[in-house]
Amino acid sequence: MEAIGEVISIDGKTATVKFRRMPMCKSCKACLSFSPDELVVELENTLDAKVGDRVAIVLHTKSIVKASLIMYGIPLIIMLLGMGFGSLINEIASAIIGVAAALLSYLGLHLLEPVFASKQEFNPKMLAIIVNDEFQE
Repeated sequence: MEAIGEVISIDGKTATVKFRRMPMCKSCKACLSFSPDELVVELENTLDAKVGDRVAIVLHTKSIVKASLIMYGIPLIIMLLGMGFGSLINEIASAIIGVAAALLSYLGLHLLEPVFASKQEFNPKMLAIIVNDEFQE
């Protein structure tokens, strides 16, 4: 996924970029919501962009799919396993254990968020600074 945005602030080596929300961004929460039509993302300022610069950024589709599988697949599998174990007791236990297992898996993923954030594959990257509608790498 590629997008073009505007650098709205610089803090050391980190740039904050605002860009238009794309259709595939509706359910993803990787970026901060600036408004209903705009998103904000913080990323490493590898191109030494300045405030006001237009930049092209990229987040690889493979990373988006992998992050989605982690965020939705793991809790689903854990919930189903919890429901399976709970069904050995009765139906109510199945529902309660399944929901509790899903909540615990989300808690675990939340606690592991710093680990995922440190992995460069999940972070968007600057491709180029755009000057006069031309890429300047």
